[in-house]
Amino acid sequence: MSEGRLAASPPDPAEVYEAAIRYLTGIPEVASCALFLLSASRRDLAHVFSHGYAPFPVPLTLPVEGGSVIAQVARTGTRRLTRDVPTDPNHGLGRPDTRSELAIPLTAGGEVVGVLNLESTKADAFSPAVVSLCESVASGISAAFQGPSTP
Repeated sequence: MSEGRLAASPPDPAEVYEAAIRYLTGIPEVASCALFLLSASRRDLAHVFSHGYAPFPVPLTLPVEGGSVIAQVARTGTRRLTRDVPTDPNHGLGRPDTRSELAIPLTAGGEVVGVLNLESTKADAFSPAVVSLCESVASGISAAFQGPSTP
């Protein structure tokens, strides 16, 4: 495919986040990964895609004002790393065997647009190198929401 064709056809964001989530669940420390996007009203987070979980009820939404780790990250725009999930009262959804969780905000135009949530069955599973890699992938997902850059 030519460069002109690539510039004229930005990637479909759904294809980007699906590929990114499947890639992330290939990392040995990551047992499951889910993408939640903020609604237009910014009151709810909608589950968009996940891999590594039992099927979620459809549709799955979380209130932004709720107490979950995912909601807290959406409100604050700050990454959250939980090294020992059983000791965290804010852990809710996900796998019953989750021991550590990493939630990363997704931003576009300086605003939080969603949350990338990763879970592991191992306590303290997310080393600084894994966190950095996951944040890089989250940046790629965020870029898909911003559209193509202009030269």
